[in-house]
Amino acid sequence: MGKSEALFHSFGIDVVKEPLMEIIPVNSFDLPLEPYQAILTTSSMAIRAFAKLNSERSIPLWCVGEVSKQTALELGFRNVYAPTDHEQNAHGLIATIKERLNFDRSPLLYIRGDHIQTDLKGILNSFGCIVDSMIVYKSKARESFSNQARDFLFGKSKCSLRGITFFSLRTVDIFLKLCKKEPALLQYERFIALSLSAAISKELEKLPWVKIITASTVTQLIVNVRKIVREDDVNDNHS
Repeated sequence: MGKSEALFHSFGIDVVKEPLMEIIPVNSFDLPLEPYQAILTTSSMAIRAFAKLNSERSIPLWCVGEVSKQTALELGFRNVYAPTDHEQNAHGLIATIKERLNFDRSPLLYIRGDHIQTDLKGILNSFGCIVDSMIVYKSKARESFSNQARDFLFGKSKCSLRGITFFSLRTVDIFLKLCKKEPALLQYERFIALSLSAAISKELEKLPWVKIITASTVTQLIVNVRKIVREDDVNDNHS
């Protein structure tokens, strides 16, 4: 069970897990780490892929948020950091790096997948920071929904509220392309969209969801969902 899935379950929320991408780790890591003062990442998948490729665990690792930080700690990384005074997203990580690290000291290594939402390297380069980028995994989009996902999305349900979680702009794109392949039209007004960034929410606003919830962490998404469910229960009891 993945971290996000476990969090939902810990709050009593049932989950239908439907990965929209196949993760393909690279086969080798030939880059020496000695020149770098720290590693940066915006992806838990990148942390897992790097951990399989390299045994180094002491180099400082800067993560985008608490979920990826916890992933790193569980994999044995000893010096793990995440934004505390900024939002837990790529821009919050960039702001934290600008404040906390010495750009004149030595370069940074950005580990990532083959698709990114924010050009972290380019932005930090524009501030005078030397950042090298290395792809540690590639991703392949799903070509169809599973039967379980079809039942959840297109089948009839007694549940008054259901949600679909989007962790990246790419998952939004893949999801919408898969929906277009289905014979039945998805009734977006039956679902809450759960988004981990303002950019994702902006893309989702093009569709008639019951509601779009935006938060920088999965935990906060869950808190907001539970609040809506409680309000829905109150409204039902007074209708």
